[in-house]
Amino acid sequence: MRSLFGRLIAGGAAYQASSLAAATLALVTLPLYTRALSRADFGVAETLLTFIILASILLRLGLGEALVRFHFQMPAEDRVRLARSTTAAVLLVSTATGLLAAALAGPLSSLLLGFEDAGLMRIAVLGLWTFTNLEVAYALLRVEEHRRAYLTASLCNVVLSVTLTVTLVVGLDQGARGYLAGNYVASLVVLLALWRALRGRIGLRVELALAPLLRFGLPTVPADATVFALNVVDRAYLLRTQSAAAAGLFALSVKLATAVILAVRGFQLAWPPLAYSIGDDEPGDDDVPRRHHRARRRRVDAARPLGRAAAGGAGVLRGARGAALGRAGLGDVRAVPRARDDRRARRRHDAHLPGGARRRDRQRAG
Repeated sequence: MRSLFGRLIAGGAAYQASSLAAATLALVTLPLYTRALSRADFGVAETLLTFIILASILLRLGLGEALVRFHFQMPAEDRVRLARSTTAAVLLVSTATGLLAAALAGPLSSLLLGFEDAGLMRIAVLGLWTFTNLEVAYALLRVEEHRRAYLTASLCNVVLSVTLTVTLVVGLDQGARGYLAGNYVASLVVLLALWRALRGRIGLRVELALAPLLRFGLPTVPADATVFALNVVDRAYLLRTQSAAAAGLFALSVKLATAVILAVRGFQLAWPPLAYSIGDDEPGDDDVPRRHHRARRRRVDAARPLGRAAAGGAGVLRGARGAALGRAGLGDVRAVPRARDDRRARRRHDAHLPGGARRRDRQRAG
């Protein structure tokens, strides 16, 4: 059990390191971007970034999740064919979609943004193609537990993205186009390097039947897309009904509130390969559910102090007004109530409930 927990911690740390580095650098470079970008530019760029991620979830067809699921069920000689088939299928789908979207870049930008900018939309299409295939390459590294390679590739992606984005946005004053291009041109370089390193597992044609993979993967797509759509609809709504500046202000606020997500994301990425591998490399298949349960308990126990630390960090930001953030700064924005204010409201609510109703209410909340 200790070895399983050790794998979970090591995987979570490796998979989350780049996100922590990106979040740290984002806070450092945010004043640079907001001084070089207007709120409207920032809002348009951030709205397109969220559309890219949502569209990528749909284009991957759940095949990344299916790769993780079926990898441990197949003999070693078939795992390479599985990897080639998965990468080939996603590559073909993303390429066909990207070519069509690039040809319709003008009308597509009008549909999504409310104004026509074919050049900006083609940069977003490049980002969609790159991000979709990079996520599958990352899934391949995770399922084979190449933690060091994943860590190196993801950190290189962060450093290259920040360097190129600062150069384009701050140095060359390229606005929203520079903000998008800086993120995804760097990712393209990392993707090509990963394809070279994993060339034996990257395919150009499907070698296995995709039906079993799609039967597992496709049902996961609506849930993933629906959850992430919550990050899209608010920006899109503000962009179309209010202004690009309002969407930029909202996106800037969200960037300052990602600590809780970062606290648990690494464990979320490390858990599926660990869970599916249990029973393959250890004796006693009848004890698999118990080992799953103990691993989940330890995952929750390890994530709890991270969540508390993130909540404490949110308290530090409570009084911030963002006056130093420049043209796209927050200005005078009210902070959300502290967590202890929510606990006080909860105690006041409980005080008015009968004993039995109070217990049932607490059970539902727990």
